[in-house]
Amino acid sequence: MAFLDEIPIDSQIINPRLLHEHNLHAVLARILNEQPVSRASLAQQMNTTRSSITVLFRELESAGYVVELGEGSVGENGGRKPVMVAINDDYGYSVSIDFGIHEMLIVSNDLSGHVLTFHKSNTDGKSIESILDMIENQLKMLKSQDQTDHGLLGLSFVIHGPVVDNQVINSPFLDMHDLDLAAYFEERYHVQVIQENEANLVAICARDFHSNPGQTRNLLAISIHRGLGAGTIANHQLYHGDGGGAGEIGHVIATSKDNQQMSYKAEDFCSEEAVVKKVLGRRIVSQLNRDKIASLYQQHDTKTVKVLNEFTAHLAQLIINSSKYYDPDQIFISSCLIDTIPSLLSDINRQYRDRLSEQLLPIPIIQMRRAEFSSIWGAFSLITRRVLNLEHAELMFHRPSDNGMCTEK
Repeated sequence: MAFLDEIPIDSQIINPRLLHEHNLHAVLARILNEQPVSRASLAQQMNTTRSSITVLFRELESAGYVVELGEGSVGENGGRKPVMVAINDDYGYSVSIDFGIHEMLIVSNDLSGHVLTFHKSNTDGKSIESILDMIENQLKMLKSQDQTDHGLLGLSFVIHGPVVDNQVINSPFLDMHDLDLAAYFEERYHVQVIQENEANLVAICARDFHSNPGQTRNLLAISIHRGLGAGTIANHQLYHGDGGGAGEIGHVIATSKDNQQMSYKAEDFCSEEAVVKKVLGRRIVSQLNRDKIASLYQQHDTKTVKVLNEFTAHLAQLIINSSKYYDPDQIFISSCLIDTIPSLLSDINRQYRDRLSEQLLPIPIIQMRRAEFSSIWGAFSLITRRVLNLEHAELMFHRPSDNGMCTEK
């Protein structure tokens, strides 16, 4: 299916009902991307008449999705002030939940992505049943404070393991006790529930929170946390592979120079857990431990420098190998460790370019800011697309500086 904005609003779709639905979705997507925007501007952008836009806008307004904001400023040529329109942020809210390794993030957003609430809980050693109680208590609190038109619209879960057809295949860091999360919450709250792999959601965040979607049509997003994974966007669509295992790059087996198989995987060097364990002798990946590693690195501690040099060298080689497999336009890296020690990205870029064949052009490697929230933003995008029936649209959300989302809460 082509993206909505790639088809002119007056394209010849044989079925009038389908054409009307298509045009409604096209206008809704444009408003979400451009808000606040005038109907005259929408008509110009979509190569149609203002009256056509007005008819579609009124239908979207009647359904509650959009609102008029008031008059904008007069253009250079004078004339009447345009009436600006936008998404109705009082329509309802979604909730995105990240089952972290030692903690859980629960974030609620309106349709535009503004953060309504942010809650972080310690889940270290807790069972899935205890975690479910924590989630439901938070959902009850949100309902008691809700003043939107439709309340909870949907739930989206960040899963640290492979997911196929909205089902968790394997959860290596949390025993799910064979619980079907989607069915559990759909039955209780009667809303749409999405589960998706953490690295895949990082890729969705890279695609949908970008100022130029044309540059993110084909991308690779590498997520470095306790484990190591990658999400792939191919022709603007998320690629899962046949069994949901696409992007499990942390399990790639390394080999020695004499081609003898070694007993280590890529994540034995390239994951945050590996770095924390080698430097501090601990298994818990936390900001406190990252700060300690950063301090040791700045003091030129011999062991820390050696471990981080191995980290950047192996990651640079992994990027080269992965780029040959996927041939992306851009490579994004999401890592709280690199957030804490930004110079590591320069080391990765340098080693990547040094190892790259002269015949190959280097692919831009981009650090995703505030890595701990990348998958949450991807989860927000996924459930918002589902709620608005814009799953195939080319959307550009605006990440509001993680407003209200901080590590101290």
